[in-house]
Amino acid sequence: MRSDILLVAVGGQNVKPYLDFFFGYAKSKGDYYKVTVEKGRSKEKCVERYSIHIGGGAGDITEGNADVTIALEQLEGVRHRNYSREEGATLVSEKRIIPISVLSRVAAYPENAFQKCVNDCFRVYKFDESDHIFACLLALKVLGIEKDDLIAYGEKTNLYTKEDVERVFAAKPVKA
Repeated sequence: MRSDILLVAVGGQNVKPYLDFFFGYAKSKGDYYKVTVEKGRSKEKCVERYSIHIGGGAGDITEGNADVTIALEQLEGVRHRNYSREEGATLVSEKRIIPISVLSRVAAYPENAFQKCVNDCFRVYKFDESDHIFACLLALKVLGIEKDDLIAYGEKTNLYTKEDVERVFAAKPVKA
């Protein structure tokens, strides 16, 4: 399975659990795993892009080439809404982090940021940023990993339960 996942966060958000999850899953399958990191200039409140390649590939994921885009913040979902392939999906967190430009009144936070993602993306799911297991499992579901395979991996690693997998497979996209 070759998959390209774009993980987008704001500086200071904890992306390590997401990266660890995908690394562990790839390793368990004997798959190649590579991450390319592109960070903004400041450590906090700047965009961080993680191009995660499983099963092959390298380099930054460009617009229209991600199998799955995971945005840990709504505005980043808007900014990166064109990165997923047509047959892929965009997962957008409910979390809003107000940028310095908005706090200093230089810019405005977009009205209905999540709705912009829904309008412009092919398939969109919403998730709670604090539930990285749900988002990671949802990404693997979108990539076509079978429910039984995810249950078996969870039993093997004790990272999550069968109920977590059931919850993911019951999740419906906001837009399909």
